[in-house]
Amino acid sequence: MVSHLREERRLGVCENRVLKRIFGPEGEQVTKEWRKLHNEEFNDLVVEPEGKRPLGRPRRRWEDIIQMALQEARCGDTDWIELAQDRDSWGHL
Repeated sequence: MVSHLREERRLGVCENRVLKRIFGPEGEQVTKEWRKLHNEEFNDLVVEPEGKRPLGRPRRRWEDIIQMALQEARCGDTDWIELAQDRDSWGHL
């Protein structure tokens, strides 16, 4: 139990470091000075996703469809990006 809480705290510290790197210091509007943001202010900046993921398998990407077509043409092990850049080879395929 103690190690679980320790690991959770370490993850929180790491997350705050990343947020401080991303958002950096803030310029004060009135005094025109830079100041470090507090952890609570970083938590307010982070947007948590709402809702649930859709059910079912993910939709296919166009890259996946090209790879499947190359496998059907028995050219699945070729690099399709290089093949597509050579118009003659792509046309023959």
